[in-house]
Amino acid sequence: MLKKKDINCINKSPTVKKGKEGEIKKNDNLKGVVSKVFNKDKKDSQIDKEYKFMLKGYELGISPKPILCNTKGSCKYMIMEELDYTLFDHIKENNGEISDKFQEQIIYILNVLDENKIFHGDVSPLNFMIKKGGKKGSNKSIRRNKKEDKLYIIDYGMSKKMSKSFIEKNGEHSNVKLGITFFILKIREVIPSFEPKILTQEVFKHLNI
Repeated sequence: MLKKKDINCINKSPTVKKGKEGEIKKNDNLKGVVSKVFNKDKKDSQIDKEYKFMLKGYELGISPKPILCNTKGSCKYMIMEELDYTLFDHIKENNGEISDKFQEQIIYILNVLDENKIFHGDVSPLNFMIKKGGKKGSNKSIRRNKKEDKLYIIDYGMSKKMSKSFIEKNGEHSNVKLGITFFILKIREVIPSFEPKILTQEVFKHLNI
């Protein structure tokens, strides 16, 4: 259980990542958690919605655990389970390559979102995080042991429920079609030769062409 002094310590800690809607902060003395401190202009309702989507993702086994959310006072934040590094960092370190295992996990995660009618809205390579030695059984469709790394999706700031009209316009597999396409294009801005075969095949499978 985090104490108030621990929370204050996290929120005053160094920034490890800056985003459009806030900063990720980490304190080395508090193991296993990070804090997302939101920009002051972000509405309380938006923060609450992001927290609830993250919690749903955690319950589905595709996102880290959100521990605490606060919209009171001048510092609005969400504290969550700490993961190890981004998938984008992993791809850059591996000469622009992504393993079949991680491609399959991306597809699994996005299919889970589609099945639950949650449109993520920002399927960036920076929003996939790797947990070293992920525990067995979180993604039921993927065989793994305790030593295998596991992929999670984060940052539900642009997420929304897929309405009937949204599905009619974009289809039932919007996260797969639009999300994977966006994911590939973002990486190609830095690594033009990026060509993930399994992901590309999955997109074409759902295109009506």
